Amino acid sequence: MRKLKSFTVMEVLIVMAIMGLLVGIIANASNRLSEQLKSSSDISRELNQWYAFRSNLWRELYFSDSTEVKKNELIIFDKQREFSYFIDQGFLMRKENQKIIDTEILVKSIEIVQKENKEYIVLDFNWKTESLKMTFYKPSDLSSRVNRYFSKVKR
Repeated sequence: MRKLKSFTVMEVLIVMAIMGLLVGIIANASNRLSEQLKSSSDISRELNQWYAFRSNLWRELYFSDSTEVKKNELIIFDKQREFSYFIDQGFLMRKENQKIIDTEILVKSIEIVQKENKEYIVLDFNWKTESLKMTFYKPSDLSSRVNRYFSKVKR
């Protein structure tokens, strides 16, 4: 009778145990990586939404003819149109031509602040667990700008 070279039962069990550990570690690492990718994409989406909102608001304020701030409402007058941002149940809403759009951004207040004889529009946002204040210089209305320009031209 010839002896065959083979593994013992103990060797097979040890290899199976090691393979089971490796599979468990790889599965756990894969799940963790998936969670990280989801978290990263959520943060990117949230930041992109924030940047789009901020740049749109800056553009609208920059090109506006005049602005008015009432209690938690910013009204922007631009050529032939009027639109406003207001707070509804803690969220910032945009209204134009009776159409209301939810910006999906949490906000605490909209107010006018005086600093060094100049007016600033301040929007106080809830960003994560902190308060974030965006301050925009409130230029005078269009007629004041035109008058200021012609007073400089006369000199």
